[in-house]
Amino acid sequence: MKYDTFSDLMSNFKDLHRETPATDPRSAPLVEFYKYWSNYLEPTPAYIAFMSNIWGTLAKGLYFITASLEHVFNNMFKLFGLFGYLGNQDSIIGQFSYWFQLIGVTLFTLILVVSAITGVFTKPVK
Repeated sequence: MKYDTFSDLMSNFKDLHRETPATDPRSAPLVEFYKYWSNYLEPTPAYIAFMSNIWGTLAKGLYFITASLEHVFNNMFKLFGLFGYLGNQDSIIGQFSYWFQLIGVTLFTLILVVSAITGVFTKPVK
């Protein structure tokens, strides 16, 4: 945009007062400003803004809870030093990790395939 501040933009339109239509070439900077900032300039009723504030606060709270749980989970691994063992198949923990991953992926794939086959060839469960 050509103007550093909104005051600089409006200083060129002191006598605007609803006389110049938006199609007039003189109002092009104002139209460009509105197109650029239109997401933030649309009116929102007060009750919708209040409700979005409540949902936003709830979402932030859930995020902080999950972030703290992730932090605790990562620190548990650091505390017991399991990150070095999980990728190493020479250790017992690494072998357990490898086989549990293999069994988990195999069971997931098997259940997914059986579910797809039964969904195609049988009638839906009521």
